[in-house]
Amino acid sequence: MRSRRNRFKSRNQAIDKSMRLAPFVLLLTVLISNRSIGAQDTASAEDTLRGVVAYLASDRMQGRAAGSPEAEEVAYWLSEQFRLIGLQPVIGNTYDQAFSYWVGTQRILATNVVGMVGEGPVRLMVLAHYDHLRRGDIHSLEVFKDTVHNGADDNASGVAVLLRMARQLRTSQKGFGGVVFACLSGHEDGLYGSKHLATCGAKCLDEVKWVINLDMVGRLDDQQVPSALIVRVPGLSIRSILTDLLPTTDQLRPVIKPSSSPLDDQVFFEKGIQTCTFSTGLHADYHLASDDVDKLNYKGMGLVSEYIYQFLERIWGER
Repeated sequence: MRSRRNRFKSRNQAIDKSMRLAPFVLLLTVLISNRSIGAQDTASAEDTLRGVVAYLASDRMQGRAAGSPEAEEVAYWLSEQFRLIGLQPVIGNTYDQAFSYWVGTQRILATNVVGMVGEGPVRLMVLAHYDHLRRGDIHSLEVFKDTVHNGADDNASGVAVLLRMARQLRTSQKGFGGVVFACLSGHEDGLYGSKHLATCGAKCLDEVKWVINLDMVGRLDDQQVPSALIVRVPGLSIRSILTDLLPTTDQLRPVIKPSSSPLDDQVFFEKGIQTCTFSTGLHADYHLASDDVDKLNYKGMGLVSEYIYQFLERIWGER
């Protein structure tokens, strides 16, 4: 894996710098200047979220299909972000969790990126998949394929919110520990990244109380106030628990629904862990080439990020 990473790193150095560095400069400027990104700093939060999405959902990333050179480049970049934030590796001394799976006769080599805030037993896990559909595969809803599917909402938005919350927990004065953040690959082909994490990280799961999944959180409908934040749960027992843990605020109204399709938290629920997936819902650009950066509501993403962060604080405190 390291030799592959070195190859992609060398490859990046040959790419036109104006294309490659623009989102990096924007993101790192915001990360360095923001000591605490919260509700009181909405503009900075929006810039941070926009910078991450702009990088992940650029045409140059060619849809971030699992196993592609672009997906491996993203995995390398995510590892660097985890390092800059100050997360600790969970398994060994690397954030990378390489795995493989088969799609028909093709073997896919993919990478999860996993890090942890603090030390101690793992109590919470936060997930977001970063892979998407390349130029349109069998999961695309386009009539005519061969167009880059940038996946801005699906799921660059979830990764952006995950990174922001990881930084918030890492820099909090409350001494958070035992919170794992995982950016997953292999989602679109069949949840392979979460399945591998649940197997490879089995020794970490004994004391996990919650697994929180972020999937398509970038299209908050702020025409209605409070705006609906969808919370999908795989079991009715969790629904009753979340009713008390997720209050309606002036800006957001949680709408708890059963999971209508397999999501990355499902495998953990099957192991007896409480799980849920936060989303702002499906839309007309789902799995189409039109799911682009300019369609996202970055102010809304900031509100969603802050709401979920407060939820993490609440359930961590009840550990």
